[in-house]
Amino acid sequence: MALALAGFSGITIAFVRQPGRLTPLESYRLSLLFGTTFGAMFLGLLPVGLPLLGLGEDAAWRVSSAAMAVVSVGFVGSWLGPTLRFMRETPEVFHRWILGSIAVVHLVNAGVQAASAAGVFGGRRGGVYVWGILWFLLHGAQQFARILFIRPRETDAVPARESPPEGQHFRY
Repeated sequence: MALALAGFSGITIAFVRQPGRLTPLESYRLSLLFGTTFGAMFLGLLPVGLPLLGLGEDAAWRVSSAAMAVVSVGFVGSWLGPTLRFMRETPEVFHRWILGSIAVVHLVNAGVQAASAAGVFGGRRGGVYVWGILWFLLHGAQQFARILFIRPRETDAVPARESPPEGQHFRY
């Protein structure tokens, strides 16, 4: 599912973007989408792969939860600075309440996963972990929809499309 969401993002960008290089805002938005979707994909495979290396089931869930906690905090920390910068440049693309809620849920997820890694949830570790993966996918789906439907004003983004010369096509 995460890979499909990431793949659809490429198709979306091809349909809605201008020719040439990605703008800094587009790169930023795609990095959030790819961070969540590929994060979900790789984190989703971690508890499957660790037992194949000889780690017991309990230890695999604990290590996976610890990894998700670190990834969640790292993810929020890595996009905080660029987000604040782009909020000043293109405020119409951001909704403060949604942005704050997403950051809070990532940090709550990090705390829950850290507690799970410490053994707080006992035999429910797998369920707690799956809910964390679902959160990453939900954030990715939300980011996908915002890329598709919440566009910057043309004056704030990139120049308007120009028609290609007769017989020529844009390269993407």
